[in-house]
Amino acid sequence: MLNLDLPAIDPGAPRPEFSDAAACRQWLKALPLTNVQTVQGELGQQLELLSHYPLSALERLKDLELMREAVAYIAGELGKKYHNKPLPFSSLEQSAWNNAESLWQRLAANYRLCLQANIDGDTSVAAFTALITQRVMHCIVMQMLEYGHAYRLVPSALWRQLHALYAFAEAQEVAAKRIKDSLNREDGSDSCQGTYARALLLSLADPQQLSSRQLRQLDRWLDKWTARAPLCREQPPTPTLPLVAVDLSGTGGPLMYTGQTMKEKRFLDTERLAVSLRKRIKFLRTGGNAAEIGLGDDCIQPGCEAFLSVLYRRWCEVQPARVHSRNSTETAMQLCFAFPAIHFFLNGATPFKQPGETLDLAPEIMEDMRMYGRVTRRTEKLLVARLGFALEKWRCLDQSAGGFRLSRSGAGERVSQNLLLALRPEAGEHFTLAVVRWLLMDEDGSLGIGARALPGFPTPLAARQSTLNPRDAGPFVPAFQLSAVPEQNEPASLVLPIGWFQPGKRIHIYGSRMEEAKLVALLEKGANFEHVTFVSEQMF
Repeated sequence: MLNLDLPAIDPGAPRPEFSDAAACRQWLKALPLTNVQTVQGELGQQLELLSHYPLSALERLKDLELMREAVAYIAGELGKKYHNKPLPFSSLEQSAWNNAESLWQRLAANYRLCLQANIDGDTSVAAFTALITQRVMHCIVMQMLEYGHAYRLVPSALWRQLHALYAFAEAQEVAAKRIKDSLNREDGSDSCQGTYARALLLSLADPQQLSSRQLRQLDRWLDKWTARAPLCREQPPTPTLPLVAVDLSGTGGPLMYTGQTMKEKRFLDTERLAVSLRKRIKFLRTGGNAAEIGLGDDCIQPGCEAFLSVLYRRWCEVQPARVHSRNSTETAMQLCFAFPAIHFFLNGATPFKQPGETLDLAPEIMEDMRMYGRVTRRTEKLLVARLGFALEKWRCLDQSAGGFRLSRSGAGERVSQNLLLALRPEAGEHFTLAVVRWLLMDEDGSLGIGARALPGFPTPLAARQSTLNPRDAGPFVPAFQLSAVPEQNEPASLVLPIGWFQPGKRIHIYGSRMEEAKLVALLEKGANFEHVTFVSEQMF
């Protein structure tokens, strides 16, 4: 039985601003769409009032169809306030996310009232089973997308609702029926099956590892790609790709099927989608323009090809086994993020200075060096308190030679994808440089990240961009050198501030001596750094 969890209708509920389509249309025309905050409040209020006001199912449906585009537009505008923002969100960003998610939630609640009327035999909406079911499903998928933008796991309750709605569409034999949908930017139509496939493909893409820009691109591409990923009850007889399956009786998304027990399994056929992706990747690889194949003007190489390749692997290939075994022993870790802080801690708790500049060392450092030959943790803590640098306390849940899974419960630095960080065990001495790969905000407010270690032992440096006239050269800034790792075929490399890399560009680096480095290749561009290979020669 389909449980729609309906809002309570109250005969004495306050009347909305409109109760028929003509009045709703006039009300929408008067909305000041440039004032997002005002319109969001007005839309949310009217949807809430509608969800409790006694109204005929057909009139409710007409009103919702008129309001739907406004909800999508305002939710998109609200998204600009928190898309690609580091975690945890600020109070304003969190409020914008709450409001966007609430708009889709309230729209879905009203559509569920229409669906219940359809189930109860209301003849006025009897012909709209496919449309109403798809609309409720679409609202849920949009909520799931917003969870992706906020790096949160989709609640199991949303998956249960979506599975039940698709099962209902199948039972009513309307799952594949095409209906008009102005929010589909491809051909203005959709189906319950297409909407369900959108949710499955979105989940398989692993939103915690995608940027908001990639999520927006993916959402746009799925307008056309879901038609190439049909669902079926039976396993394809001669599949050429790994099987993707979902359990309609379950509480989660799809997975690669290897014979798991599922009460109500459905298979997502990705054969046609795989062919389409391979053609696009090949076209881009040979110098083709992304816009020519419908990927959009905002898809820039080589990032576009790389993203399509990631999607192909997650949708059409079995994920490879880990290269490095993981140690699941939980350990306490210390992390820092900003370039100056990382340089400070890698440099033995010594503040950054310009080459040749004398720096009065703190008496505590001089005493430590005399007594122990190094800076002690006690002195490090004193200097940190004076300079404002911080080593945050995190838990390492598991780790391998290539990376770490970390969690933080309290407040701390805001963290974004592809951010450079330095970390070390709380009881250790040496730091590792790493990059944030994925983010996950838990319901309890704790923040989880996956970090990939950069190969090589890090050494703090001072770096300066070279100029024809030495007097025009700016000051040195913190940078880092990573030692070569011959067994991994990794050359020595530099980690520089963002925006420095150009092939053949020369910079000055200073560690134990002054060198001129010629930048060779960009290995990785992160949120606040560039990882590059180089060749160097001693200057003096």
